[in-house]
Amino acid sequence: MAGHIDINTRLAAHEVHLAPQNITPYLERLEAILQTFQRSPVLDEAIRLPEVLSIVGLSKSTWYARLNARLPGYDARAPKPFKLGTS
Repeated sequence: MAGHIDINTRLAAHEVHLAPQNITPYLERLEAILQTFQRSPVLDEAIRLPEVLSIVGLSKSTWYARLNARLPGYDARAPKPFKLGTS
């Protein structure tokens, strides 16, 4: 196919090699993010799907694909839906 670039070639062209001295800022940033989450209060409120989609920037179909183990977009870490009431 004309103009086709192999995905492995594209990935190799964008690889970032971090030497031990270059990784320190990334580790410090990850530690800061972890501490922020640990200090955050736990919310006992549910967020409805439209708000979740707005926060994570996904479409509804992509969200449900992440919940469906039979689809390639499945993500076992995705939070499972739950009912808010008895109906």
